[in-house]
Amino acid sequence: MKFFELLQITLGNRKAFSEAPTIEEWHEIYDNATRQALIGVLFSGVERLPAEQRPPREMILPWFMVVSKIEKRNALMNEACAKVTEKFIRDGFDCCILKGQGVAAYYPAPLRRQSGDIDAWVLPKERNSKDVDQCARVVIDYAHQFTPDTKASYHHVDFPAMRDVAVEIHYRPSYMFCPRANSRLQKYFYGESSKQFLNTIDMGGGKVSVPTAEFNAVFLLSHIYRHLYEEGIGLRQLLDYYYMLVSTGLAEDNEKREAVLMQLERCGMTRIARAVMYVLGESFGMQKKYMLIEPDERTGKFLLNEIMLTGNFGQYDERVSDATRNSAVGRNRQRLKRDVMLFRYFPEECISEPFFRMYHWWWRKNIEH
Repeated sequence: MKFFELLQITLGNRKAFSEAPTIEEWHEIYDNATRQALIGVLFSGVERLPAEQRPPREMILPWFMVVSKIEKRNALMNEACAKVTEKFIRDGFDCCILKGQGVAAYYPAPLRRQSGDIDAWVLPKERNSKDVDQCARVVIDYAHQFTPDTKASYHHVDFPAMRDVAVEIHYRPSYMFCPRANSRLQKYFYGESSKQFLNTIDMGGGKVSVPTAEFNAVFLLSHIYRHLYEEGIGLRQLLDYYYMLVSTGLAEDNEKREAVLMQLERCGMTRIARAVMYVLGESFGMQKKYMLIEPDERTGKFLLNEIMLTGNFGQYDERVSDATRNSAVGRNRQRLKRDVMLFRYFPEECISEPFFRMYHWWWRKNIEH
C-alpha cells in the first residue's frame, strides 16, 4: 500500500516508493493521511522523495498550506502549555503535559504533528496524606471555581483556561476497565507522579514538565488500549509510540525495558503491547532492536485493520451512524458491540468494561456530592 510506503519514507525506513504513485494513488494517500491525522508528518516524507516520485504541483501547494496552518497551531499550543503550566503552579498544583505537545518533542519536526487539546496532569502540591480520589476532589473543586457546571469524569475535567485552546485537567492520566489492572495502574501513576512533574523541557518560552520515556511506555499504551475499546484508535497515537521508542532507545536499555514489561504485565497490557509492536514493525518498518516485546501477528493484524477502518479516534468508522454517536443509548449499545468484537483478543477487559461503566456512573454521582 503506497500510504504505508510514504509513512516509511517519512520515518527514514525507506528511500523511495517501489514505483511512482498515480494521481489516483496520491489522492488515496492524502485521504488516508487526513483520516489518520498525519497530514503534517507525511509532508516531510513528500519532501524526501526524488523529484520524479513527488505528487503534482497542484496537489503539493494546498498540502503545504495545510502544513503551515498545523505548524502555526502547534506554536500557539506550545505557548498555551507554558502559560497553563505557570498558572497551575502559581495556584498550588504540580502540572505535567500528557500526550500531544509533550509527545511531539520526540518528533524530528515537532510542529508538524497535528495537535488536539491540551491534556494536563494536575495534582495538589500538598498531597502526601491524600489518596487519588481526594486529590481528584481538590482538582475538581478548583476547576469548578471557573466553570461550576462542568461535569467531571473518572480521569479528567474540562478547564476553559484559554480562548481557542481546549484544556483537560487529568487527575488520573488513564485507566483500565479490569478492577485489578486499574488498581495497579493507578498505584503506578501515583507512585511515579513526582518524577514526572520534575522532568522538564523548554516549550513555548517556558519550562514545561512532560513524562519520562519509561512512564510514556506504560501511559501511552494504556491510552491506545482504552481508545481501542471506546471508539477506535488511529495511526497518530501509534506514531507517538514509535517516536518515543526510537528517539529514546528505551528497549535497548535492558533494565528499563524489563521494568516497563513488568508493569505492562501487572496491568494486563502485554497482549496489546505485542499487537502494537506488530503494527510498528509491519507498517512503520521499525527495527527489532527498538521493540519492547516480540510482536503478535494475529492480534496485530486485527489492530491494524481496526485502525484503518476507524481512522483517528473512530471519526471515520462507517459502521457507526451519526444517530448512534448522538445518542447516549446508541453509544452504550455500540460499546457493547465493540466488547463482543474484541472479546476473542482481550477477554478480561471486555468482561470488565460494562461493569466499569456502571462504576463510573456511581463514581460521578458520588464525586458530585
